Formats: sequence, structure tokens, C-alpha cells
Amino acid sequence: MKNSVARTIENNADHFSYDAVCKQLLSEKSILAWIMKYCVSECQKMAVEDIVRCIEASPSVSVTPVFPDEKNATLINGMNTVNTSRDEGTVVFDILFAAMIPSPKPVRLIINVEAQADFSPHYPLPSRAEYYSARLISSQKGREFTDSHYGEIKKVYSIWVCTNPPKYRENTIYTTSVRMKERSGRMGRPIKGYGLQRTVFILLGDEEKKEAKGVLRLLDMLFRSEKGIEERKRILEEEFDIAMNEDMEMEVQQMCNLSKGVENRGIRKGIIQGREEEKLNSIRSLMKKLNLTLEQAMDVLDVPDVPKSEQEKYAHMLGLN
Repeated sequence: MKNSVARTIENNADHFSYDAVCKQLLSEKSILAWIMKYCVSECQKMAVEDIVRCIEASPSVSVTPVFPDEKNATLINGMNTVNTSRDEGTVVFDILFAAMIPSPKPVRLIINVEAQADFSPHYPLPSRAEYYSARLISSQKGREFTDSHYGEIKKVYSIWVCTNPPKYRENTIYTTSVRMKERSGRMGRPIKGYGLQRTVFILLGDEEKKEAKGVLRLLDMLFRSEKGIEERKRILEEEFDIAMNEDMEMEVQQMCNLSKGVENRGIRKGIIQGREEEKLNSIRSLMKKLNLTLEQAMDVLDVPDVPKSEQEKYAHMLGLN
């Protein structure tokens, strides 16, 4: 008999694989360059092909393997995505890389990109993004600056690609940052050295909507579209000047297959949930109209014998306890 861990992995295999392929696609430099153009203020006036050249080395990706012969270890390539502090614990970033932006005075940025499916977890997502940004700042001690040379701290961006936001937030990008505001008197010349962290949220939606432009259309098409591999390939090349290499084509094909699998699983789950709600409504109606107990109503409806825990669940959902 399968234990609970085995069932959990089996039931969520599509989710784990989808998450891994998302991260691999997002780590492609050509995709990151489009994200940077729309989300990093220092890159907004640059051509995408020039932004690609600014990305240092290979972006590091943390992937939790789901293969049976693996020990659920975190695979890390390139720049270290694991940030460990004795006092603050460990954070594993999805994608982490540095970029050197040319200007009269070159600017080095540290950029984190996160793939996030659940837009409303049990905590405020913006708070988590702020925390990640703070860790990207504090972890520079001893690497980007030493002692009290705080002027050498590099600006950081934490960019969150939300693949399943609420309908009313779809196809939007918003950013948060630290701004200075005068409370009293006049500051004169602006003060330098603040505003070193930015958090950005990219909320995906339907790629055919008029709001889906630039990087929104690109990411919508990669992660949310029902289009097949050949159509996605054509759009990437014609609209975004991205020629797929063999690895990227394989990742996009996996995304096509997994999107269909996740969709089918969601349809099945919706049908099951619909049946459950229909059953509850029938039980509620019988209890009210015929003044029956929960057990009597279930008996009338020929609901099979269920364990006590299941009865308690029904009672809770009906507001009986």
C-alpha cells in the first residue's frame, strides 16, 4: 500500500515538473533579458540583445529533483542560490545572477527571479519578496563589500513571475521601492545611498488580451498559452527574435505537455469538487425541509458508510460544529 509521501509525490508530479521547467525556461538569458528590459529601470532604454551581454556567467537555478533515485537534494549550478545565515536560516532562490550594466559609470546589479504559482498563499507574498530582497542585501557582506564600506553594496532586484494571479490582476506589472520624502525643511541636493532594493511582480494572463504586450505576452505565451510547440516557436522567433536552441525547444515542449496535464488534472479536480458541493447542498436541503439529522439525510441519499472523520468534515462544512 502506498504511504502518504508516495501519494503526495504522485498526486503532485505535474506540479513539481511544471515548477522545474518554469525555472529552467526563466533562466534562459534571452528570456531574462526581456524581463530585465521591462522590470529593471537601468535596462529600459537598452536593446534586448545588449542586455543579454550584460548577464554575467550562467544564471544559477535551484531545482528539486523528482526522480526516484534522487534524495530530494537541491541541485545548484553556477552562482550559489542557497543563502544561509546562522541566525536567519536558509533561503533557496529560484534563479540568481549578476549583471554589469554599461554606462558612464558601470553598475553591477544582483537579480533574483522567482516563479510563483500561488498568488495568495497563507502569508502576504509582497512581504516574502521584501524579505528575499533584504537577504540579497545582507548576504553581500564579505563578498561585495567588507568592514564598513557600505557604499559598495550593489542594488538588488527580486522579480516574481506569478503564473496564476486573480483574474482582476492579470497582465499587470508593479514594483515597490524605497523612496525619500521630506518631512520638514529643505534637503537641497539629493542624498545618495538609499533605494538599493526593488521588488517587482509580473502577473500573467491571456496572451491575446490587448494588455499583454512585451514581456507579458512573451511569458503568457510560454507559461499560460494553449498553443502548440510550433506556434510558440514561430512567435518566439518572429515577435521576440528568440531562436530556440535544442535545450530550449525541449523545455517549451515539456511546458506544452505539462500545461495540458495540469489543465486536465484541474478539470478532474473541479468535477470532483462540484459533486461534493452538490452532495452537501442535497444534505443541507433534506436536513432543513424534513428536519433530519446529518446521518439520516446521508442515509436517505444513499451516501455510502463513511468514517467518523469524514462525517465530522461534512458537519463542519454544513456549520454544525
